[in-house]
Amino acid sequence: MLLPDTAIRRPVTTLVAMAAMIIFGSIAFRNMGIDLFPEVDFPVVTVTTTLVGASPEIIDVDVTDVLEEQIATIEGIKTVMSHSYEGLSRIVVEFELDKDVDVAAQEIRDKVNLAERDLPDDVDKPIVEKVDIASQAILWIAHSSRGDYARLAHYADKVVKERLQSIRGVGRVETGGLREREIRVWVDPQKLEARGLSPQDVVRAIRLKHIELPGGRIQTPDKEFSVKVQGEYESVEELKSLVLASRGGAVTRLRDVAEVVDGMEDFRTVARFNGVPTVGLGIRKQSGTNTTEVARRVKAVVAEMRETLPEGIHMDVAFDGSEFIEASMKGVQVDILFGALLTSLIMFLFLRNVRITLISLVAIPISLIGGFVVIYALGFTVNNMTMMAMSLAVGMVIDDAIVVLENIFRHVEEGASPMEAAGFGTSEVGLAVIAATSSIAAVFIPVAFMKGIVGRFFYQFGLTVAVTISISALVSLTLTPMLCSRLLRHRKTHNRLYNELERGFEFLDSTYRHILGWVTKHRLVTLLVAFAAFAAGATLVPFIGKEFHTQDDEGHFFVRFELPTGTSIYETDKRLLEIERIVLSQPEVAHGFAAIGMGGGREVNSGMMVVHLTPRSQREAHQIEIMRRLRERFSAFEDMTVSVEYISIFGGGQRNADLQYVIQGPDVRRLAEVSDTIVPALRRIEGFVDVDTDLRITKPEVKVHIDRGLADDLGVDVRSISQDIYTLFGGTKAAKFKEGGERYDIRVRALPQDRGTPEDLYRIAVRSLGGTLIKAQNLLNIEVGEGPNVVNRHNRRRAVTLYANLEGKTMGQALDELESTVRQAIPGDGN
Repeated sequence: MLLPDTAIRRPVTTLVAMAAMIIFGSIAFRNMGIDLFPEVDFPVVTVTTTLVGASPEIIDVDVTDVLEEQIATIEGIKTVMSHSYEGLSRIVVEFELDKDVDVAAQEIRDKVNLAERDLPDDVDKPIVEKVDIASQAILWIAHSSRGDYARLAHYADKVVKERLQSIRGVGRVETGGLREREIRVWVDPQKLEARGLSPQDVVRAIRLKHIELPGGRIQTPDKEFSVKVQGEYESVEELKSLVLASRGGAVTRLRDVAEVVDGMEDFRTVARFNGVPTVGLGIRKQSGTNTTEVARRVKAVVAEMRETLPEGIHMDVAFDGSEFIEASMKGVQVDILFGALLTSLIMFLFLRNVRITLISLVAIPISLIGGFVVIYALGFTVNNMTMMAMSLAVGMVIDDAIVVLENIFRHVEEGASPMEAAGFGTSEVGLAVIAATSSIAAVFIPVAFMKGIVGRFFYQFGLTVAVTISISALVSLTLTPMLCSRLLRHRKTHNRLYNELERGFEFLDSTYRHILGWVTKHRLVTLLVAFAAFAAGATLVPFIGKEFHTQDDEGHFFVRFELPTGTSIYETDKRLLEIERIVLSQPEVAHGFAAIGMGGGREVNSGMMVVHLTPRSQREAHQIEIMRRLRERFSAFEDMTVSVEYISIFGGGQRNADLQYVIQGPDVRRLAEVSDTIVPALRRIEGFVDVDTDLRITKPEVKVHIDRGLADDLGVDVRSISQDIYTLFGGTKAAKFKEGGERYDIRVRALPQDRGTPEDLYRIAVRSLGGTLIKAQNLLNIEVGEGPNVVNRHNRRRAVTLYANLEGKTMGQALDELESTVRQAIPGDGN
């Protein structure tokens, strides 16, 4: 064969080529990104829209349904799921896997732009985002202090966040538990009415008199001036003197009817690190960057900033997703090294020749390192899939070298010169080596092109194996014969170890010959035994559990909890403290980050805690055992639903329950009845834990009915009534306040004591078209009731999702029992 003959005759060229492969492979490995999984673009796009103060049912009808109607016309959609919370709509659109996610996102933006004209006037512009698992937060930095929260929030948001965003590789920094500074204008409805003013008069006056607009420019023959109108108040004290009205010589200023407070946003979020009030900063890396390298840079900056922290403020790493990645990659690399050494040891035991062992040992790293050149060019990263491929390839890359080495060694032992044996021996088995390599590649290349989500993850695995074994064939046909031609020597005598092992191999050979002879004589029995083994294996397949990826001891997990809808944030905070005490009392827990108001719907009756365990080497209990122990402790809470689950590999705090089951129907209340029947039934079945649902029809709400006939007679329009109610009870952003280069919201709202009960709605006064103030008590009828906490849709139909984790139960068994329970709860053909 031309290739091995050339390699034998040109040893320097061969060595240089192999050295180049190692050098470029090492460079490629150093420049490759490191991540837990391959970077996979899922064709999933989200649309998030905010309408502050609107109920879930209003959001569902006026926002979600309008957007879905336009989005549904896009081609290639697989499923559309939506969640309508109080003041927030979130639509998740999943396309077929062959859809380009960038094209899909642009098509959705176009449809959302068309739908905007049909959305309510006060709605915020919808935000369209691609779901990118690689852009989830890799680090959470906790800034905690027992002192002044305003000082802590300002330092974390305006100082630390800005510094972290400038780090190379950091894409975005998100916040958790942050309440920003806000200028609060607490109006007194009684004082407003006494002075003939309405809430909208206050909002309008602030917008007209606290504003800064460009004034153009003045040009002279030799200079040009920009004109800047200083129309904004420069301090909160000055803002208090803003004139609202002047009637009959009496001037009404803002301080006459309101308290102006330099404060913080509404108390709707809480965060604590190890029980200390905290502002969390989540670090999202740029797509394609090295996760562990970005994490190292961030942690280095955090270490520097600790030296200059203000007194009383502490900075800690609450969550580090790179730790598990680094540990996993180091573990895999150790496994690869161990496999290579073990393979070489086996080679030595069978061939009992140090030189041949060294030749085989050289072939393994060259094949593996050379593979990095190709997979780097393909844009792959160092992750579990590529490293698993390398681990598998360790045993394969040596196969080709063994075939060539053994045949060359045989010819040398028979008396041929090393040069002749290398050329002749390689030519004898060259086609066999190529055929063997091609057959293995024919198995793994199709793996790279499997369909579905699994295929997206195994794409890098399949190609990495195919590339590595192809390089191993090249090495075995070039470097291996060249080294054999220079290093092998014929031995006429052998040492004692060689002879002792030879007797063992002769016994093994004779035993195998005896077994082979018996098998060939009893062909029918052999076939029956083989078929029985195959049938037994196939029979056991249904009993093997199925999951997307194994649940490893990652050293961290989620604790989620939910109280009855309508629970105040103050009560939720008290219950969160109880959960923190239980979790932090566990000896294996290193630290925990707890928060309220950070979920998808930002609900104040639910919260979560990220629990970080001590290193695996420092604890005896496995993560699964710790999670099971906490579930038993939390089962004592009867008024609170608590679940303990793994952190989703897709990030974002998404639910990572083992089982998620969607039930569809035309009516939200009927769906709630069905789920309320199924959930207790599942909790009684052994093996189902953390059973929960995402729908509650227990959220307290106040429905305001307007006497339209009387309102028309008095000249009061519905919009004026709604705006005044929203201003007093929800809060209207009237303008921006500028200080120190930053801008803060000015929010107008009623005093807390004037919006504490539903009856306070009767005490407001609205302005008629004629300019007079009308008491709302004469126009409104209040109904106190309950409504849904969220309105879900699945493919445009109302839906509810059941969540459950499994303990000691396969997914197949769980689905059978779940579907049986659902059929009992939904008799007939309904769903």
